[in-house]
Amino acid sequence: MDSFIKTNFDKLHSMPELGLCEVRTSAYLADCLEELGYQVKRNIGNTGILGVIDSGVPGPALALRADMDALPFEIDGESTAIHACGHDANCTMVLTAAKQAVRRGIRTGKLYILFQQAEEVSGKGAYVMAQTGAFSEIQEMVAVHLRPSQDAVLGEAAAGVAHSAAYFVDIVIKGKTAHGSRPFLGVNAIEIASAIIQAANGIRENVGFSFSLKPTQIHTAGGARNSIPDTCHLGFDLRGETNEIADSIIQKLQKICDHTAAMYGGAIEAFTYGGVPAAILDPEVTSLCDQAINRVLGKSLGIVKTTGGDDVYYFSQICGIRMGYIGIGANVEYGLHHPRMCFDPHAMEIGADILEQVVDLRLGLGEK
Repeated sequence: MDSFIKTNFDKLHSMPELGLCEVRTSAYLADCLEELGYQVKRNIGNTGILGVIDSGVPGPALALRADMDALPFEIDGESTAIHACGHDANCTMVLTAAKQAVRRGIRTGKLYILFQQAEEVSGKGAYVMAQTGAFSEIQEMVAVHLRPSQDAVLGEAAAGVAHSAAYFVDIVIKGKTAHGSRPFLGVNAIEIASAIIQAANGIRENVGFSFSLKPTQIHTAGGARNSIPDTCHLGFDLRGETNEIADSIIQKLQKICDHTAAMYGGAIEAFTYGGVPAAILDPEVTSLCDQAINRVLGKSLGIVKTTGGDDVYYFSQICGIRMGYIGIGANVEYGLHHPRMCFDPHAMEIGADILEQVVDLRLGLGEK
């Protein structure tokens, strides 16, 4: 394996940090960019990093993006952070492409390198960074991420990863407590929650698009087993192939909650949700990614769909940046977000080469 890739991946893999706590990771990547000759802004939003090199010739403003944060696990009773989603590999690929761009020199425009905080922390990563105004000059952005083996294997790459909208809905149901022997004097918040779950199963959308709504949490504040609970917290996981479908499901679920609670004599005390929007892939940038993959691998998988989410599309929603998203096959074992997740490291060489071709196609690079 390329020594630059191995050295930087080993370093990043050895210091996993959770979202908004990527202090060492952020400092290390910023230092690397500065050593390569990039002008660097640190601590954007919190720990985000943005580097830039300018050709001095008018042209496109292109950004390459990788996410930095690891995931939390409890192993043998101890809390720990593990790079179980490959963000250390994503950063390594982007950093390697950044090095190659300096070594070969860009002919036109500006190349930005973005290392994003807290992709795994809903509403705290790209959303917060995009609000800072630090990305106003960037016109196009290409993100890169290892893909699970169901999407791509080693030697394959997708020119676009069409993520779904992914939201978590939190509902607080208010009833009325009573003794278990006299339930007619109370309003059972658990019964309201059960009725909401059953009614939510009846939500329908256009079957030509994927979507799902699943109850994933239900709990009360505790108390005696012979007391009717007056409060119940209910959580749903929501996925929608398009933002329109996700919005429609949220509106329908809220109506179900309000009407069901009222029917039982209770009320909805809170209905909140947060998450990430569905993919907003720009056709021109996706075509650029497709050409880059063809240069390296001879064939692209085109666009692959996933019910997973990624917050990078806030840069499109908020900043108006045209987005591309490359998925790299890596023979991932156990799957992303599994504590034992692992992959073939040669995928990082392929990913870095593809990103280098993206830069060459858009900004032009000097001879190798």
